Amino acid sequence: MGTQSFLINNNPSSPSSLADCIRELKQCSLIFMGALADSPQDFQMAHDVSNTAVQYLDHIVNEIMRHRDQLKSDSAYNASPLKPLLERNAGLSVSPVTRIHQNQLPTLGSGNGNLNFIGTTASPINMARLLNKIKHRRIDSMNFRIESPNRHALLVAVDTPSGQPDCIVEFFISDFCAHCKSIALVI
Repeated sequence: MGTQSFLINNNPSSPSSLADCIRELKQCSLIFMGALADSPQDFQMAHDVSNTAVQYLDHIVNEIMRHRDQLKSDSAYNASPLKPLLERNAGLSVSPVTRIHQNQLPTLGSGNGNLNFIGTTASPINMARLLNKIKHRRIDSMNFRIESPNRHALLVAVDTPSGQPDCIVEFFISDFCAHCKSIALVI
C-alpha cells in the first residue's frame, strides 16, 4: 500500500476514520513493543509494524491539521473546542540543536533515544506545535525508547522550512493517541 493511496483512502484496507487511525497507531505501538520484548527479538516484525505506524501517524497529523486550518480559514478556530486541546502540552522539545545533534539521534542505538545527550533542558511543547514538528520531521533522524510495556517514546529531529536544524522532539505514543482521541471527538 503506497502512502498516497493510504492518505486519500483509495485502498479498501486503509482506515476509514481518524478514530480508526488512532486505534491502529496504538495497536502498532503495542505490536512493536511486543516484537522487541520477544525472545529472540523479532526485528523484522518491529520494522514492518514501524513502517505501518508512520503511515497512521502521518494520516492523524494531516487530518487534525487540516481541520484546524479549515476552522482558521472560517474564522471559527478561536471559539472552537479544538483550540484548547491543541494548546495542551503533548511532548518535549530541545532547541536549538545542531545538525551534529540531529545526526547523533539514530546513532545512540536503536531503542536508546533520549534528549539527555544534547545537554540542554527540554521544554514542554503543545499539541499544535508537536503536530507541526511531526509533519516536518527528518525521516533519517529518529529513534525510540521503551520505558515499560506501555510506554513507547518516539524522538524525531525537525528542520526549519529553510532546511536548517530546528529541534528534536519526544512524545509517548500512548499519550499522543489518548490526546488525539479527545481531539477526534470534537472534530
